[in-house]
Amino acid sequence: MVGGGQSGAEIVNHLLADDQDLPASLTWLSSRAGFLPMDDSPFTNEWFTPSYVEYFHGLPADRRAGLLTQHRLASDGISESLLRDIYQRLYHLDMVVGAPVRHQLLAGRRVVGLSRDGGRLTAELHDEDSGRVESRTADLVVFCTGYRSSLPEFLELLRPRLVDEHGALRIRRDYSLDWDGPQELRIYVQNAAETTHGIADPNLSLAAWRSARIVNSLVGREVYRLDHFSTTVAWDRSSDHDEDPAYVTP
Repeated sequence: MVGGGQSGAEIVNHLLADDQDLPASLTWLSSRAGFLPMDDSPFTNEWFTPSYVEYFHGLPADRRAGLLTQHRLASDGISESLLRDIYQRLYHLDMVVGAPVRHQLLAGRRVVGLSRDGGRLTAELHDEDSGRVESRTADLVVFCTGYRSSLPEFLELLRPRLVDEHGALRIRRDYSLDWDGPQELRIYVQNAAETTHGIADPNLSLAAWRSARIVNSLVGREVYRLDHFSTTVAWDRSSDHDEDPAYVTP
């Protein structure tokens, strides 16, 4: 199993669940420093609010890139309850049942090659700590390593007019692309704006708000109100003032 995120963990949990159908062995790889929990704490969830998306979009590109790295475990980690379930299940299999499954959990490993050797697969693993490359053989390899947004094939001819010097889409605040075509011909994106709108972009919790932004932009008027959101954290630096914080409402 390749991938230290929620999907990989759920498959590992499934493979270990049935005493009558256990694998002979299981190797679970994570490219991170460990099998890390998702940060679902209240203040972290402030990153998944319209106010923060607006604030994030206004930051310089290099600052946005740095913040995305810091925010990654707010969406890509493993739920703490699932981590606990897997840990307790492995302990039970080892100490109570008597190790019916040979298992290795390898952190800091990244698959850099995969080849077939007869009826088996050989995976080449790069050790992020030592720099060495090691190999593991398996009957089956499952990749749960995430995805990247890519430009749809039908837009490829327009690529030079849509991307910046780094090859990234130029995305306006209202999710329309900043391109050199006629202003009345707009192209909008959904789930392709993480670099400009933050870690919440692929998240369904803001789907209605994102759609409302796009509808308002399309028709050129406020069909849906978008100015009544507040957060516990004061993101917008332009609203900083000297009043007593005890009497200030976000």
